[in-house]
Amino acid sequence: MSVIALDASSSCGERPFLHAAATNANAIRWYEWIGFTLRCRTVFSLVRHTGAAALEETA
Repeated sequence: MSVIALDASSSCGERPFLHAAATNANAIRWYEWIGFTLRCRTVFSLVRHTGAAALEETA
């Protein structure tokens, strides 16, 4: 997201946000450099189908 877009959304009363994996230190550093601050940490889970059900869905 460009700094111009951030300024425009802020002037409209909107609050932009970004998600980054905790292990993605480069992205977090960049976001902080352009003015974002860490508000909260979220735990994401990956759920994957296994077995016959997964094969039927991909066919």
